[in-house]
Amino acid sequence: VVRTSIYGRPGACYIDIPGDFVNLTVKKSSVKYTDCCPAPPISMAEEMTISKAVSLILHSKKPLLIIGKGAAYSRAENSIRKLVDQCGLPFLPTPMGKGVVSDNHPYCVAAARSRALQYADVIVLLGARLNWILHFGLPPRFQPDVKVIQVDIFAEELGNNVKPAVALLGDVKAVTDQLLHEFNKKLWRYPSDTDWWKDLRVKMQSNVAISKALSLEKQLPMNYYTVFH
Repeated sequence: VVRTSIYGRPGACYIDIPGDFVNLTVKKSSVKYTDCCPAPPISMAEEMTISKAVSLILHSKKPLLIIGKGAAYSRAENSIRKLVDQCGLPFLPTPMGKGVVSDNHPYCVAAARSRALQYADVIVLLGARLNWILHFGLPPRFQPDVKVIQVDIFAEELGNNVKPAVALLGDVKAVTDQLLHEFNKKLWRYPSDTDWWKDLRVKMQSNVAISKALSLEKQLPMNYYTVFH
C-alpha cells in the first residue's frame, strides 16, 4: 500500500479490512513484519525527446512554462528555478504548483494568466495536467495550433485532452535537469525585450492596477479584492 501511494504519481490508497478482523486479538509472536518500502525509483525521459523539446523551445516566439503539483511532488523547485533563471522563460503556476517558484519571481506571469495561456505558441507542462483548471488545453483559451511539451511521471496522463508535440515521461526533477543539460550545450537564453515579454508586462501592469483599485473600494458589501487585501 505504501509503495502504491508513493511510486509513480503519488496519491491516497484505500485499505479494506474485514470487519471480523477489527475485534480479533493476535499474539505478537504471530505477527510478521515486512521491510520498509524503498524510495521510489527515478525515471528519466529519452534523450531524443529531450533534444526535440529543447529545439521546439529554441524556435518558439511565445514560450510559456506551466508548473503543476507534479513538480512539487518531485521536489523540483531548485531545478525549475534554475531553468527559469538560466533561460529567462515566463512561467505561471497552477494552484497546486504554487510555491515551487515564488509568485514574486520577476518571470512569473500569473497576473497575466489568461493572456499567457491564450497566446503562447509553445507550452511546457511541468507536472501539470490539462484538466478544467487549465481549460483542458483547448480553444478559445489556448491557440488551436499551440505546441505542448508534456512532462509527467504518469504515462496514462500523456496526451490527455491534447496530443503533445513532445511527451517526456519521467520524474519532473530528473527531466528538468535533462532539459537544463541540453540548454547548457546551446548557451541559449530567451531575450527579455521580445514582443511577447512586452505584451505580458503591459497586461500584468494593467491587471495589477485594476486589482489595486478594486481593493481600495469601501462600499458594502465588500468585494473579493477588499477582503483579500
